[in-house]
Amino acid sequence: MIPAENPKDRIANRKPPLNLWPPAATILGSLAMAEGAKKYGAYNWRSKRVLMTVYIAAIQRHLAALADGEDCDTDSQAPHLGHILACAAILADAQAGGWLEDDRPPAGPAAALLALHTTPYG
Repeated sequence: MIPAENPKDRIANRKPPLNLWPPAATILGSLAMAEGAKKYGAYNWRSKRVLMTVYIAAIQRHLAALADGEDCDTDSQAPHLGHILACAAILADAQAGGWLEDDRPPAGPAAALLALHTTPYG
């Protein structure tokens, strides 16, 4: 990393590095958001509380179709990756904005099982 000599650089280096987010993710996510705006209305997730499990389930459905070899959603024709990004963005926005309803079931053993069955490297 180049050392910051300009005072503006030193201040800018303490802020979130938005330049590291891939523009492709913004483009694909916005395609899915545009489909959602047509179907449900623009910014609909900000007018009501967002149920976490609804978006987790949608992510899982798009991920399953993607894993099974389908690149684009058959209904919207938008890429499944874009839908996954859009769902995650809505969850992040709702969480940051305070209108996310965490309706997940009580915590289960998945994280512990993943840790138990992950081979350490090194």
